[in-house]
Amino acid sequence: MVALIVAVSGCNPAPPKREGVPSDFAASDASGPPLAPKGMDVGDAEAALHIEATIGDKSRGPNVKVDETRDTLSRLVMTTADVAPPAPKELWASFKLTSSTAFKERPVVVRAKVFRDNTKINEFAVVLGADATSNPFVQSLDVLSGLPAAPASLLVHAQAEVIVMPVGTDPATVDPKTAAAAADTTGAVLGNPMRINFATAGG
Repeated sequence: MVALIVAVSGCNPAPPKREGVPSDFAASDASGPPLAPKGMDVGDAEAALHIEATIGDKSRGPNVKVDETRDTLSRLVMTTADVAPPAPKELWASFKLTSSTAFKERPVVVRAKVFRDNTKINEFAVVLGADATSNPFVQSLDVLSGLPAAPASLLVHAQAEVIVMPVGTDPATVDPKTAAAAADTTGAVLGNPMRINFATAGG
């Protein structure tokens, strides 16, 4: 009889398992963005973040042709700009930091450096919290700053350090410029490259 009971109970199907949904994933409204799970690690933060570099609105015009290549998720992966003469004294680029995850339980610090070819020309830092999906961070800067004249071509990109703060940290108490964490909660994100070409008169 015992053997029969064991055999019957073994035939009962296990409850269905939801694929791809961590057991500790925080609940969210059906219409709202997904919330970062309490067990979120730096890899989750890296996957959620995206830095888009393109030509800023105030530098766009008939003499600046901008081509943006996007992936299947509509994320910007490459920007190419061709600038007709005369070359402007300033050329403003826009760096937009977005997140597909709302960091409710563990805020995330992003510290980015902007490079022109191999030279750092600027930097920015921000703390992302529960409103990360609805409040993208945008930084504008002149990519020709400090140059005596526009070169034939230049490559601009941003690379960022990502730091996942401890559970329960109040984002308002975090200074993104000085925040520190253990190595296993620190990662990196690269923005898309932006190639800018400057044509010469008669060229």
